Amino acid sequence: MSHSVAEIQAFLNTRLASFVSAVRLNELSRTVLLEIPRDRVKHTSGGGFTSNRQLTFLSRAIEKRFDLRVLTAFRDSQQHTDLESGLRAMLVRRFAGLVVDARMSFPVSDHALVWITLGTSPDATSKDVKEHVINFLLESQIVCDGIELLSLALPEPSTIAILRSVKTLAPVSLDGIAANLRQRGIPSPSDRWLAGRLDSARKRGLLIRQKAGTYVLTALGLQVVPHTRSGSSSDVDRMLALAKRRQW
Repeated sequence: MSHSVAEIQAFLNTRLASFVSAVRLNELSRTVLLEIPRDRVKHTSGGGFTSNRQLTFLSRAIEKRFDLRVLTAFRDSQQHTDLESGLRAMLVRRFAGLVVDARMSFPVSDHALVWITLGTSPDATSKDVKEHVINFLLESQIVCDGIELLSLALPEPSTIAILRSVKTLAPVSLDGIAANLRQRGIPSPSDRWLAGRLDSARKRGLLIRQKAGTYVLTALGLQVVPHTRSGSSSDVDRMLALAKRRQW
């Protein structure tokens, strides 16, 4: 589902988040970047100021509401904004077709976190991108605290596809579900995303999360997963998985 900057800004208004100076939405990587002046961050929130604790709660609320990953970019001067613009221009020109955007956060004035959005999946050239970022920051006398490559958002597996993985391997952990989806050619965007979908299915009564952190389908969940007599049915997958684990 796509969203707009206006929708996210309206949501921020309901949370009294006036300390956010700008919102940057990137549908390509399914991320939203919140720009926040560092002088608006204090130990406690209130009166137009925020705290690290409040920012954590706000990020979680946005992720839950819009299914977007939240990045928080701190800056405190026009120089930081100009530095980010220079890095973006250099990378887009040098790696045309690969790099489509670059954003920076400055936890302190001479340290930076960098997020690079790629127009394709990371490849061997991605190493060169990181090297150019590090050299650029060194020349600007900025310490690089980290570089993250944000690539194309992966297609989202359906609830039925997730439930089929649970049925096949139950009781199964989140990692096991993710591995089974990848094996079937339908990887999930992230473990956090998958955990959210599993929790949603749990609330709908389709599965149960056991104390050990593993998942099993309910009777309703079993009814939802299609089953046929063909060799590719979920029932056959289940029997084969049990055979491998010798749990007859």
